[in-house]
Amino acid sequence: MAKSKEKMADAAMGGYETILLVEDEPAILEMTEKMLQYLGYNVITASNPCEAFLMVEKLKDEIHLLITDVIMPEMNGRDLADRLMNLKKGMKCLFMSGYSPETVASQGVLVEEVSFIQKPFSHKEMATKIRDMIDTG
Repeated sequence: MAKSKEKMADAAMGGYETILLVEDEPAILEMTEKMLQYLGYNVITASNPCEAFLMVEKLKDEIHLLITDVIMPEMNGRDLADRLMNLKKGMKCLFMSGYSPETVASQGVLVEEVSFIQKPFSHKEMATKIRDMIDTG
């Protein structure tokens, strides 16, 4: 019974907003997409920065949050976020990485004021982080 209440609480942390998810690892992209859909979000996925740009150009609706991997082959997540956020004003960004925050920061990709979640993350960690970001500011 406790598990059922826990699932209901997680679902209550979800929302209806649109999230653009950019991840070059197919298994992580699929798992995270399903997690976000379970929470009720409208999820648009891209497996690389080029695909993300195409999605943003086609989509006329608001994108509330960009969730992007930090380290990708074509372009780092920071550069991607900067360019996409110029196209979609008001969009917020959550960076994710399997590398430690210190390692990523040492490469100049992350700075203090950005939001970051460490992979692997739990369903609850992701749900809480997203709601905090969308509901503030």
